[in-house]
Amino acid sequence: MLALVPPALQPALPPAVQNDTVRTAPQRAYLTMTDAQLLHLLRDCYTPAGPNIVAAGLVRSATLTPDLDAPGASIPGLPPRFIAAITLHSPSTDEAAAAQLSAQIENRLLGLPSISRVEIHLLPALFPIL
Repeated sequence: MLALVPPALQPALPPAVQNDTVRTAPQRAYLTMTDAQLLHLLRDCYTPAGPNIVAAGLVRSATLTPDLDAPGASIPGLPPRFIAAITLHSPSTDEAAAAQLSAQIENRLLGLPSISRVEIHLLPALFPIL
């Protein structure tokens, strides 16, 4: 038989626990990344001349698509992973500057757990004489 403890003999609970009706295990709310957040992350990438690529107007599009081939994509409960597709103008006609900028973008985005792949499409420089 189950013995019930009278209320007078039950230990007092902190006020925060007393107000909760049911305490369950904490559930993680996985936030999905948005295109606006991706664009904000690109503000950490700079051109060789100095301004960030968003402020310089080099970014034409930055979109996220779910990566269904990412490891663990078919496991329920794991956060989704995305492919970041970025189209931008090259900062100059110098191929070394374009390669450095591409590497900087990839390093910035692949450091995030929600990004599994980065696809960068470079367009010709806006001002080819620079």
